[in-house]
Amino acid sequence: MCTTRSLRIVPAGVMAVVVFAGCVPRPNPLVVSTDLPNARIGEPYSSTFAVTGGVEPYTFALVGLPGGMNFNTTTGTITGTPGVIHDGYTLELTVTDSGSPVQQVVELLTLRVKPPAVRITTTQLPDGTVGVAYSASLLSEGGLPPLKWSITAGVLPDGLRLNRDLGVIVDTPTSAGNWTFEITVTDNDDPPTRDALMLSIEISE
Repeated sequence: MCTTRSLRIVPAGVMAVVVFAGCVPRPNPLVVSTDLPNARIGEPYSSTFAVTGGVEPYTFALVGLPGGMNFNTTTGTITGTPGVIHDGYTLELTVTDSGSPVQQVVELLTLRVKPPAVRITTTQLPDGTVGVAYSASLLSEGGLPPLKWSITAGVLPDGLRLNRDLGVIVDTPTSAGNWTFEITVTDNDDPPTRDALMLSIEISE
């Protein structure tokens, strides 16, 4: 926005006009980041909207937050702990700057509340005997199915194998001894969550 100003100067009875011209740059357009991270049920959440352009300070308004979550209209920060899994809450965000004329941006956003991260709940496995059929299930909670199980360190006792889809250690041990190994479970979330645990099996004669 450009302005022109004039100033009268009167030296020794002679009038002169000096003209000053200047431009005040317009503020950049107001832009709001719509990148909203997913939340997880039962886990503390915090996310701040990034704003560029316009004239600070900004004011924020947000409609549609689920229970357990709050919004700071000064900083544009969502905080809280969601209590319900949901495929996607629709939120309406309004950001207003302090310029003249005022700039305002309205965005529709989606906040997804995911299940808790997967966690192994098995704490120990039964012992076995050489030549006797063995079966032990690995248990977990949380995560988005289907789950995949794997041995990520060490090895199972000779003769035993892990069903990666069911999380079951089966078959017939062929050697006596004590085997320690790391079990890892990975869920189907995006990005996936995983948990790992060291376990052992004692095989006797």
